[in-house]
Amino acid sequence: MACFQVKTLIERQLIPASLPEATDLLRKLGHIGANAADSDVHPLEIQSIKSLFKAIVEFVYVYPKKIDDFKEKYQKYRYWAQNRRKVRADLEDDDSSGFDD
Repeated sequence: MACFQVKTLIERQLIPASLPEATDLLRKLGHIGANAADSDVHPLEIQSIKSLFKAIVEFVYVYPKKIDDFKEKYQKYRYWAQNRRKVRADLEDDDSSGFDD
């Protein structure tokens, strides 16, 4: 079921095709580290694993939130910009009313 869902996400281009490969690699390395008591995982491998894990988490969770936040800020800016023009037009109409200060 999960495999089908991942394939669907790839087909819809919602996630890059390399993401499932990266998560599978992390799973395999974790399995080696957990079950191979006589073999050590090199510190450079650990750093690579941490870096890859962080990239996956950022892609799946962090970036969508940042994009949503940006969209919200953009909508607020558009609303402000549209109303600013209206307020400016209303002020100009008041200036042309013929009343002097």
